[in-house]
Amino acid sequence: MRMEGGAVRAAHARDPALAHVAALEHVLAGADADDVAMIVRSFGLSAAAADL
Repeated sequence: MRMEGGAVRAAHARDPALAHVAALEHVLAGADADDVAMIVRSFGLSAAAADL
């Protein structure tokens, strides 16, 4: 977000859950395949939000 004179001049909207993608990569590296869906959901990620 960019501010000028106390007003917002520019902003970029994004899904806050996408900030967790890097952490998810590390967690999934040691996870069992059976646990992947639960781990992804616990991070608040979904395939439906990937296009934001």
